[in-house]
Amino acid sequence: MAGSALSLTDGGFWFKAGMLQNTLLGDGAFKYVLMSGDAQMRVVWRKDTERFSDLLRRESQTATVVVNGPMYDLNASLKAGIGLGRVARALSLPAGTPLGPIPQAQVQPEGMVIERGVALPGGKPEPNLFWFGRMIGPKGVHYLAGGPGDPPLVGSTNCAVGGVGPMIVGALPYGANNAYRGLPAAAAPFDYGNFTHLRAAGADWKDELYVDQDGHRAPLLGAPDPLYAPMLVQRSNATLASHDQGAPEKGKTVLAYHGARRILMVAVQPNGAAGGRKLVDIAHDLAGLGFDNAVFLDGSTSASMAVDGIIEARPTAGKDETIPFGLAFAPTGILWDQNDFHHPKHHRGHRMA
Repeated sequence: MAGSALSLTDGGFWFKAGMLQNTLLGDGAFKYVLMSGDAQMRVVWRKDTERFSDLLRRESQTATVVVNGPMYDLNASLKAGIGLGRVARALSLPAGTPLGPIPQAQVQPEGMVIERGVALPGGKPEPNLFWFGRMIGPKGVHYLAGGPGDPPLVGSTNCAVGGVGPMIVGALPYGANNAYRGLPAAAAPFDYGNFTHLRAAGADWKDELYVDQDGHRAPLLGAPDPLYAPMLVQRSNATLASHDQGAPEKGKTVLAYHGARRILMVAVQPNGAAGGRKLVDIAHDLAGLGFDNAVFLDGSTSASMAVDGIIEARPTAGKDETIPFGLAFAPTGILWDQNDFHHPKHHRGHRMA
């Protein structure tokens, strides 16, 4: 499905977007769906006997859009034997024969998975990463949120996942390094070993380490001194920097939320798509549109999306066998079975009192 073209830098973006919700849109290689901010979010688990592409087809028959989840890992015993074991299996089968799905018990999501205040089994805390989820506010009003650390293990967390990377937090875009606007010039050089970098007066952007006479720091990486934090126009993040080291065509899966307009964006850039862009560039375009929170999920060869039953981006064969779960989004009013968490071990989850 080709979808309608709507560039993220279109001056009339929001006027046009108002007539194009819940349908596939595109900006070059970047494909996305805009939905109301009260859209339902649900974790949908791959069955042991199916591939992730099977899940995409099945769940997108009911949901508007389904994408892959956060990063994940294989358990130690499987990783230890995957080379010899799967090569041996491959050698005994005709060329091109699929090797079959990996059971859920051998896959671990990199981050916590929470539904209705319950931490589902299988995930693990990732306090140094970020989270994104659907929350229940006052009077039962749902909204989307995210931030650093693990998702809140509280009853108001309707559905959330951890282990994701930041693109925009509190309207501030993230990138490989810090960037500042309007730093003052140093009155005199400050001796800070080999890391002293002072810019001339009047410079508008300063992306190198800056130290004033009193020792207040505006570093290239990491948290700046509170004096200079308000001057940040981009915050550094090692996870995003690592992902952006690859080619711009590298696959990406993105969730973004515009608080003022109450709009959710679910997006994918298929792996290897011509005209692809880096996360930092997408983040600045989204921030320019007013999105105040955005995260990226597992990317590269995992990047996947299905819209209304049609797969728009699929994972490679190996990832198709191992991705443990996806995230499904549907307008409020679509009925999902509220008693089925799609996880075989849900009864072992932990609920916060």
